[in-house]
Amino acid sequence: MADQEAIQKFAFASDGNASDVANLSVPRYGNSGASSATYGYNCSGKHGSNGNVIDRFSFASDSDATDVGDMATTTRGCGGSSSTTYGYRHGGSSPNKNEIEKWSFASGTQSGADVGNLASNKEWLAGTQY
Repeated sequence: MADQEAIQKFAFASDGNASDVANLSVPRYGNSGASSATYGYNCSGKHGSNGNVIDRFSFASDSDATDVGDMATTTRGCGGSSSTTYGYRHGGSSPNKNEIEKWSFASGTQSGADVGNLASNKEWLAGTQY
């Protein structure tokens, strides 16, 4: 799997291809994403034994992501969602197929916390933004 660390950007204002602009702190797959008004977040995913990383990257510049914290548990194949103040990681591979975790965008250092469960076990999910 090539480019497991790539951050790609594309414009919403016009149709066109994405470009590789930066990298995550560690290459991984099966990860999920969320976004605040100013930052993109990438969390979880498969990378050796370290699948709980929360990376943050700025929308204003094409800079590499920074590891800003950890999810409470390690998983991959999870979905990511956002509210205006929190990022969420939900579902994923064993043993956390029904878990919902969230982290705050307000802090410079993020830490995921288990806040609930999906109604049933789910893997390889999509997500939405609020």
